Amino acid sequence: MKPYQMICILLLCGLISLSMAQTWVYPSPRAQVETPIAVNPTNPNNLIGAAIMQLSDNRIGYYYTLDGGGTWDGADDISGPDAGDPVIAFDPDGAAYLLYQVLSDGKLYMHHSTDGGISWSSRITVANIGVNMLDKPWLAVSPVRNAGGYFNIYVSVTVFELSIEEPMPSSIRLYRSTNGGNNFSNVYELTPTAQYYRHGSSVAVGPNGEVYLAWANINLRTEQIGMAWSENQGVTFQDFNTVDTYQIGSKGMGDNFYIKFGLLRVISWPILSVDTSPGQHRGKAYVVWSGRQTQFGSADVLLVKGTPIGGNVSWSIPVVIEASDDEDWMAVPSVSPDGVLSILYYRSGNQVEDPIHTFEIQHQWGHFLYQFRRSW
Repeated sequence: MKPYQMICILLLCGLISLSMAQTWVYPSPRAQVETPIAVNPTNPNNLIGAAIMQLSDNRIGYYYTLDGGGTWDGADDISGPDAGDPVIAFDPDGAAYLLYQVLSDGKLYMHHSTDGGISWSSRITVANIGVNMLDKPWLAVSPVRNAGGYFNIYVSVTVFELSIEEPMPSSIRLYRSTNGGNNFSNVYELTPTAQYYRHGSSVAVGPNGEVYLAWANINLRTEQIGMAWSENQGVTFQDFNTVDTYQIGSKGMGDNFYIKFGLLRVISWPILSVDTSPGQHRGKAYVVWSGRQTQFGSADVLLVKGTPIGGNVSWSIPVVIEASDDEDWMAVPSVSPDGVLSILYYRSGNQVEDPIHTFEIQHQWGHFLYQFRRSW
């Protein structure tokens, strides 16, 4: 399960809370997993989701709604076989971008749609990295036009120097398109150190085109969260900041970590969101992850705030969103156009029979606004 699955769950919880009935996005004979979703900024009734369609080979499906989630259409295969890790984003004009990786090709691919997801372009190669040498891409679009009249598109991805089976060492690589996604170039690479390799990145863009990058520093398990920002469209980064953390869950198959006695996979990598509203916190970045503050403490949702000040960024110390003895995991932040920060996450005890809750916490200008919980 990827952290952006929570975004789809947020949509579904909202639909359930409003209508008290399930809305089926798209029927399929395949299992549908890893489900990102995005809202068209020019038309809030237009949403586009995606999923990995699992059978003997994985394919990416796409799904769109033009009536706020009441009805959906789409298709179960836009990618061909062996695809994974889909990500979706809109630009300010309402064009949508769908990114995914194909491990057997060693490539990142992108499609774009200008009609709300009804039709899509042929696929564009974002990067040719190497067979089984990439993982966990992320996608962000600038809210301001560049000198050529386009919105810059940024893609970050974990790149292994050996292979996905032997993941140390690994880097975070940043690609950028300055022409609407027609082609991309590699503009920055965060290389490993003797102590840490890099994994699980997130990229976001501020209201003036500044680029934020967050990632995990890993030595067998997540030990630090790193973050930095760029004022020159991702070519160089500055104001590097790292905070210590402890990986949640217990190590299981394939170097993955699990809670509930190996039943639920969890991660301790960061997700970014930036406030682009006209309010007093415009430009502030929020870095959220699931971690432990002490080696044997409870798993909490942790937040670091980055505030631009005079060409630099002031990073806060980590803040616990809500203290609990239970496990808090898969946290995703999002800032609305009016400046409200929402953080959605799961909460569960570590026993098999413990129920799972979804929590949504909302804050604006430092004040607690709303909390929503749903259990199953």
